[in-house]
Amino acid sequence: MITSSIIESAAFLRNYAITTLQQLDRSYPSISFGTHMVRGRTVKVVRLTTLSDNKRKTIEYSLSSPKGMRIQTTSQKILLIRKALETLQLETPSVNRAVLKGTPRRIASLGTQEVLPDSQDSAPKALTFSADEWMSLSEWKDTRIVNGYQHGNHVFRSKSELLIAQLLESLGLEYKYEPLITIGGKERRPDFAVFCPETMRFFFIEHLGLLSDTRYRMDAIAKMEQYDNAGIRDGIDIIYTTEFSQGSFDIDAAYGKIAGAILAQSKTV
Repeated sequence: MITSSIIESAAFLRNYAITTLQQLDRSYPSISFGTHMVRGRTVKVVRLTTLSDNKRKTIEYSLSSPKGMRIQTTSQKILLIRKALETLQLETPSVNRAVLKGTPRRIASLGTQEVLPDSQDSAPKALTFSADEWMSLSEWKDTRIVNGYQHGNHVFRSKSELLIAQLLESLGLEYKYEPLITIGGKERRPDFAVFCPETMRFFFIEHLGLLSDTRYRMDAIAKMEQYDNAGIRDGIDIIYTTEFSQGSFDIDAAYGKIAGAILAQSKTV
């Protein structure tokens, strides 16, 4: 099935990202911070250690010097690279071979509710993301949408949401538009709930389409915090697609996030 190829492609891309980050990490010299006494006063310094001809060489710069400030910037890049590398390595699953072969499992044959692994114990009991729960989700169907984009049985609020729906259809993924859910005792309507037949579970998509507006951006951050506080994990249970101005929506980036979510979910297959 098409979604099987998504998982396989995402696994390849993630392994490629890990290899690239490892190469970047190795290419940078060793950087450390400390202090040095200069004429009776303590000066904060950054130390750059390189290895040449099996000989270790350390050069020291004041943090306030132009060279020292550039090295600090480099050290921040290294930290980000290592953090990204650690995250990728921790989240990279051993993908189930049946999934890669595209072996489907029918929803109708599911006699019991999906059992989640221990890593999902922190998720709220009201959301298990199982096939049974997927079938119980109802769409809001807001009749107040004006100047919307008609497609099939749905009227989407924006062209970007329409493009997301078309992408999901092209990938063979079933979706529900603006499903009604309850988190933290409050009703929420994420833009999409997407069901993947290979993993037999679903995830949400929230499209943040006006991030160039300060008020909208702050509201979006608050919304993301609410999902996170409810145990809905970014990249597994929910993904966020974004655009900062009209026409800036990147459908390829959306595809990559969908692929990543399906890959992360495959750990539970």
